[in-house]
Amino acid sequence: MSDVSGEVTLLCLGPLTNVALAFRLDPKFLTKLKNLVVMGGSVEGKYSVGNIRPGIEFNFYVDPEAAFIAFNSTDTSTGDIQPITLVPYESVSERNLISMDWRKNVLGNLTSSEVQLINKAERNHLGEDILYWECADCLAAAVTINSSIIEKSATLYAYVAADGTSGRGAVFVDYKGSESMSHNVIIVRSINVDSYKTMLLSGIGGIPPAKVK
Repeated sequence: MSDVSGEVTLLCLGPLTNVALAFRLDPKFLTKLKNLVVMGGSVEGKYSVGNIRPGIEFNFYVDPEAAFIAFNSTDTSTGDIQPITLVPYESVSERNLISMDWRKNVLGNLTSSEVQLINKAERNHLGEDILYWECADCLAAAVTINSSIIEKSATLYAYVAADGTSGRGAVFVDYKGSESMSHNVIIVRSINVDSYKTMLLSGIGGIPPAKVK
């Protein structure tokens, strides 16, 4: 990492176990990254959705201690690190919605090997009677590749509950600034969905961006 310090953006699509270990092995780990993008967490307080239980998302539920370490180690007051870019579960479950009809009949009808692969991976999900396609990992990857698609975000302080039982993995966000802590996360709220669709069609569908309708 030292040889490419400030050049690498790390995208995390699962539990943050390895990231927490990296922080423990090298407390200056985050200073060597350009950005750390994390898909995980449910961040909207009493309106939090979660996909494990209300307010708790899978990645943070599996290893809440790791998520706690990652958030707690991100001290932006030093000026040499960037806040974690957080793509929470609500970013696909409540906003930035893509219809299942578009997923099946536009993206899903393309013939690239990548599309055929995800069609097979999602074959059971695609057969469900649901209105919207949720692909949080896809959205996090798109934000990592092209952050200009972000239209609304909030830079705040947040921490992850790592103790207790039913609340482990919950994310607490200081929306009012009452904790007087340095802002350690940029929470992605809304993106340009048309631009995101173009990225999907060109990135995995093989259609040149200029030809995407």
